[in-house]
Amino acid sequence: LGSLMAQLLVNRPIFTGKSRLSRIESAFKILGTPSETLGLYPEAVHFPYYEKLRKRYKHGVRKALRFMLKGRDIDDVAEYDGIIELIDAMLRLDPRDRITAHDALNHEVMRNYMRQTESEAFRNKFVEDWIGLRDDITKVEEAEPKKREFGEPTQPPAMGTAAGAELGEGGLREQKERKRKKMLLEAARGNGDDDDDL
Repeated sequence: LGSLMAQLLVNRPIFTGKSRLSRIESAFKILGTPSETLGLYPEAVHFPYYEKLRKRYKHGVRKALRFMLKGRDIDDVAEYDGIIELIDAMLRLDPRDRITAHDALNHEVMRNYMRQTESEAFRNKFVEDWIGLRDDITKVEEAEPKKREFGEPTQPPAMGTAAGAELGEGGLREQKERKRKKMLLEAARGNGDDDDDL
């Protein structure tokens, strides 16, 4: 989960590589190489591929994430210190050193985020972002030829048909879009009586 959160933060995978060994080395560059002398998950020195590693690295999640954020042209990296701290606590090689799920959910960053989700502005922004994402995805899908189950291209309602005459070309799509947007906005506003902890 920590690597997924880090990927969302920096907008790219943080552990890369073409082979198993290169992916392990990529992870160790950020998480640190297991070491009996440094006490960094000493049991891992007996795992496969450990002996094949050429370099040894220190734990550097915070440093790596700050560097990757600067690469995204973010002016104030300090603004992300809280989430970087949480990700750092999640990305520990030794499971005994990792933050527990309970403690992660009760971390200050998560509590602040949950408070923000209750605001009307947050909910409206969420709906706008979701609709924008969906629109971006559908543009890509529309660029590819659409096929039905049997390989036939799909066609919009023809102007001579009842559906085409009522709504005009593209009208059906616009009507569905307005209905969907209205539903999302109503859902985002909520009625205030749900006890959902999410």
